[in-house]
Amino acid sequence: MTEPTPELNAALCKAQSEMGPARKGKVNPAFRSNYADLASVIEAVQPLHDNGLAYSQLVAVDGDIVGVRTVLRHVSGQTLDCGSMTARVKDASAQAIGSALTYLRRYSLMTACGIASADDDGNNAGKPSTSTPAGALAIDMAAFAEAVHQLGYTLQQVEAVCAYKKRPHPSTMGYDQRSKLIQWLGTPDGAEAVKTATASKD
Repeated sequence: MTEPTPELNAALCKAQSEMGPARKGKVNPAFRSNYADLASVIEAVQPLHDNGLAYSQLVAVDGDIVGVRTVLRHVSGQTLDCGSMTARVKDASAQAIGSALTYLRRYSLMTACGIASADDDGNNAGKPSTSTPAGALAIDMAAFAEAVHQLGYTLQQVEAVCAYKKRPHPSTMGYDQRSKLIQWLGTPDGAEAVKTATASKD
């Protein structure tokens, strides 16, 4: 049974009311688009500390699978486990693992605090998209491309899978749809679909 956390809940509610979006201060040269790096996300969640809250991010590495679990902690001793995010890296090198962990830390913390990047809907202006519930993982196209790369795929492969499965092109998907697509691509079923779709296209 989950322990009640009234003090933590009240502090988190106040902290979230004081948070703004994470500032997009970094540029992805491959896609000429801005994104919020980890430092910007940490700056955006500063109200946590102003309200007696802290966070810890626990890291797990198992071969080419890496994961980050974010836990919110209150000065009262109450804690809130915000769950884990995992990703499959293209290889087990320190660079690939470090890059994936930075990505996961960024989005796990944004999800735990219920914030998004500034102008997160800029890439979908004028296009239909689904709404993103508070606390859901919102992935814009630059971040989506980064996540695809971390999984060891190319955007062309992912587009082939979408066409094979008769799903919308990633650029026309809503943020939560892209998030679910990334999660699915990291599963054995997703990997098999990439293999099948790529083979059928050749």
